Amino acid sequence: MEEIFRRLYERGENPYLLFLGDLIHGQYNYTKTNWPQWIGPYYPDESPKIVERLLELESEFPSRICCLLGNHEHSQIGGIWLEKFSDRFEFDAADRLETFKTVFHRLPLVALTPCGIVFSHACPSLKKCFSIDNLASVSYEKDYNTLSLNEIIDNEPLGVLTWSRLATYDDANRFLTSLSDGKNKYSISICGHDAVEEGYDKPE
Repeated sequence: MEEIFRRLYERGENPYLLFLGDLIHGQYNYTKTNWPQWIGPYYPDESPKIVERLLELESEFPSRICCLLGNHEHSQIGGIWLEKFSDRFEFDAADRLETFKTVFHRLPLVALTPCGIVFSHACPSLKKCFSIDNLASVSYEKDYNTLSLNEIIDNEPLGVLTWSRLATYDDANRFLTSLSDGKNKYSISICGHDAVEEGYDKPE
């Protein structure tokens, strides 16, 4: 992705590079010999290096590089603790952990584009709609470990946009409508979080 971005930038085009969260993705309990197929091909855990590379790119290309908050990053700053990812990250990034936590606190939940596309980490399977004002007022300081996962997904904008899975077409349409206003209309929702072997999927 970085190579594609650089080629476009060097050609004088106007590229932006957006990551949809979960830069922390080490598998604490898995090795190459017991690696589960649903994760995809084996990869070594280089999560701290990935976060550092994000910071380097942000410095090199101000306002052109962005990363959204994923549930793995949120786990480090008050979200539901994810032992299989978070324990390993805290060990590997011990000397940089406070710096990284500061970075995670500033990551946005959504990215809105002038062409009507909304990006988020998780599928927007909302049981109730949230406006842009609702999202702007979300606090990362809250201790989400006091809530169950179902409570977070059902009621919290932050939980919905970092944890939800398998959104339907109607879910996505309701989410887009809730963010649209008289000046901006959003018609496409793109998210990560769900593991899809084919590389991408469309809701039914």
